[in-house]
Amino acid sequence: MGKPHSSKFAFLDPATGSQVGSYDKGIRLELIGQTSGFMGANCVGSICQSNYVVLDPAGKSVYESPAQGQSPGLQANDATGGMIHVRYDPPNPGYGDPVTVLLDAIDPSAGIRWTQPLPDKFLRQFSPMLAGVDRQGNVLALWVSERRYGKGTWAGQWFDHAGTSGPVFQAFSGGAVPSQLYERVGNGLLVSGFTPGAGSGRASSTQERRPCHLRPRGSRRVQASPCT
Repeated sequence: MGKPHSSKFAFLDPATGSQVGSYDKGIRLELIGQTSGFMGANCVGSICQSNYVVLDPAGKSVYESPAQGQSPGLQANDATGGMIHVRYDPPNPGYGDPVTVLLDAIDPSAGIRWTQPLPDKFLRQFSPMLAGVDRQGNVLALWVSERRYGKGTWAGQWFDHAGTSGPVFQAFSGGAVPSQLYERVGNGLLVSGFTPGAGSGRASSTQERRPCHLRPRGSRRVQASPCT
């Protein structure tokens, strides 16, 4: 009998469709395809203890990192190769303790190219955030930012492929909630989300938002005005 939330994968030969391997050691593991093989991060238990793995095309383990402590269970594909993995510092905070969020840029062979902190402190259980990477390897982090910009706002910050950080900017206002980031042709990311709406009776409603375009602007990588 498998562990709760265990992740099991079968790997197929693309030419024949026959199974060539399997991997069954993941816990809430989401794999990201690479030029050769796969990589992704585990998320164990309610506190999402995390480590990351690299598998070859047949599912054989190439690398499994040591445990890295608690995380928000967030990772993002890097179209230039590798992924972004998000974790907390300190690695094992208590309930409600403030933490720093760290972004690790990990190459396809599991080497960490750079690590950068987000500038605000977070409460581990209560701090929604997103991360994404555009097709040129620029990384965007988005997080709830009421302390910076007021109620119903999100902040954003770009990092270039080398890990150089841009300025923090107000990305969303008016209660808009980003939920998904999509690569855009060229550079930049499209963001989809919703705005919570007031419902009547026991029902609640949300308003879907049209995709909003966030693009790195030169070396500053800043959005000119918030999406609403």
